[in-house]
Amino acid sequence: MKILIRSARIIDPSSTFHHKSKDILIENGLISKISDKIRAGSGIKVIEGKSIHVSGGWVDLRANFCEPGHEYKEDIQSGLKAAAYGGFTGVVLSSGTHPPIDNRASVEFLLARRKNQAVDIFPLGTVSEKKEGKELSEMYDMHLGGAIGFSDNKKTIASNKLLFKALTYSHAFNGLIMDFPMDYDWIDEGQVHEGLISTQMGVKGIPEEAEAMMVQRDLTMLKYAGGRLHLGPLSSGLSLKLIKKAKSEGLNITAEVCHHSLLLGDEATADFDSNFKFMPPLRDAKSRKALLNALKDGTIDAISSDHQPEDDDEKRIEFLRSAYGAIGLESSFAVSLEAISDLDLLIEKLTVGPRKILGLENPSIEIGAKANLTVFDPTKKWEFSRTTVHSKSLNSPYMGRELIGKSVAVINGGRHFISD
Repeated sequence: MKILIRSARIIDPSSTFHHKSKDILIENGLISKISDKIRAGSGIKVIEGKSIHVSGGWVDLRANFCEPGHEYKEDIQSGLKAAAYGGFTGVVLSSGTHPPIDNRASVEFLLARRKNQAVDIFPLGTVSEKKEGKELSEMYDMHLGGAIGFSDNKKTIASNKLLFKALTYSHAFNGLIMDFPMDYDWIDEGQVHEGLISTQMGVKGIPEEAEAMMVQRDLTMLKYAGGRLHLGPLSSGLSLKLIKKAKSEGLNITAEVCHHSLLLGDEATADFDSNFKFMPPLRDAKSRKALLNALKDGTIDAISSDHQPEDDDEKRIEFLRSAYGAIGLESSFAVSLEAISDLDLLIEKLTVGPRKILGLENPSIEIGAKANLTVFDPTKKWEFSRTTVHSKSLNSPYMGRELIGKSVAVINGGRHFISD
């Protein structure tokens, strides 16, 4: 199908058409023409609207599609549908499935499940066998099978010995190690950010230092062992100071924040609503300000959805026993835009930033280039509700809320998806 995008404001600093409104024609998966006015001939699908924008395709760094093992929460097909509606042309899949993705066959299984969708899958393999944090997984074999990097998901690499082995072993193939920094031994059964709200709630808090201490450990090991290291999602201003210093010293370190950490604060947990229970936890206003500043100065490279589907049995129970996390693919853009308000900065953290972390080529909106595009309307108002969500699970702090900003379509080579 030929696709014509009419009067689209182009957001792509690498393009000669950056910040210009143009018609864009896509034929056979390539951008064949960019002009002020392109005639729509027969057989051409037209995408148009009052405030249509287009950028390079968005990439999400952190999503759990729960397959294999917990397909009743989400599966590959429902997750890819949610990602397409959210505006993503690529999604990094968590290794934290049941069983975890710790071998080449599991990686290849995930890649085979894409089935001609417009959204690319980038699987992560585990760092450790069975995600147990003891022995190194078959990293190189998984790399050959298509793993984009290695992570034990939200299970921190607690063993110094294991982290050293992972960083040094990955040198041979320039592998990416991703760690979630949190001292679980210290926080034990911590529930929310440690501060006034946790005290009022009468629950155990999670101090910022529990994150920052592990960030410091990881950076110390990276400096000693070398390699590529990505940390996130981060929530603490203390962590950001350490990351900024490490970058100034030339360490190969990147960092990520989740969209909900930019907009929501720990006061949202005061009513014991488990939809606001995250790991890392929602922090205070000072931390949110630090996160926003870190996005602007480049300390944080990317924004992720941290898409974590959970069913009612995991969420609609006592707060202390409920699972952390929320679905996020379909709300990520609107929530991030509300928090940041700088559209150019946001698009950078959804396109250039994630691809830099993953070592992927950044697509440019130029004539003759492969079409890897997200078409969106940053002014579109819509309700995030049970009838508009396409994930199998409905755990979200935004349920029933009006959001502003929505994807219209994604185009990825010869494949495309146009929202209802």
